[in-house]
Amino acid sequence: MRNPQRPVCEEPSTAGPIADGSNQSRRCDMLCVHWTRQICLRGDHDVRPIAPIAAVCLLLTLYLSGPPVYGCYAVIVGREASADGSVLVGHNEQNGGRRILNFRRIPRGRSSSGEVVRLRRGGELPQVDETAAFFWSENPGLEFSDAYLNEFGVAVVSDGCGSREDDYRTLVARGEIRGGGIGYMLRRLVAQRARTAREGVLLAGRLVERFGYVDSGRTYVIADPREAWLLAVVRGRRWVAQRRPRTTANSQASRGSAIT
Repeated sequence: MRNPQRPVCEEPSTAGPIADGSNQSRRCDMLCVHWTRQICLRGDHDVRPIAPIAAVCLLLTLYLSGPPVYGCYAVIVGREASADGSVLVGHNEQNGGRRILNFRRIPRGRSSSGEVVRLRRGGELPQVDETAAFFWSENPGLEFSDAYLNEFGVAVVSDGCGSREDDYRTLVARGEIRGGGIGYMLRRLVAQRARTAREGVLLAGRLVERFGYVDSGRTYVIADPREAWLLAVVRGRRWVAQRRPRTTANSQASRGSAIT
């Protein structure tokens, strides 16, 4: 998927929740973003399968033991560490209940003079003259689970990394969250406006400083065909970002940022 140029469908209205609310079943949805032909890493070593019965028993044991754990994670491979010089981002979005994902192709958009973007909790900011086309992996009913890949090759995914920051109402009272704050729209605005990963990180940082982030804490992976970044935010107006090395493969799990 290298710089698709001709989106073909209009943006539909956002669907409502589809999850059944049950914790009895779990679904792992894998989004693997690659900017050339192959969809995932190529290995040089053969992997010998273990006996089918033993594999089934092992999987059942892991699945049934203990309470459900919903742990999203991402894998980031620098372009000098991949087989063909591509930046690779793989992301596992793990949520409770039975879920259906919507995959949408959104065309470029043009805005009229004076048009504004309205955030979910009441904040507003001016709309740009033109927004980029993008591919949208929508997880209906969830605020922090969607993934994006725009026409310039900028990808955005995230993993929840809770913090010890005070609750939402306390930060509103302190003035750390303004205009209701920003949450879901952070990633969508990056997809609509950024031409590089670096641009996306700086844009997200400015939005967090302006409105304040509403979730406890989260680490975003923002990548393009040349480099990948981690952006960590906590509730309020604080963020930090780090470019991942071009020569390594790294993982980013929920519950803790891989920024060092």
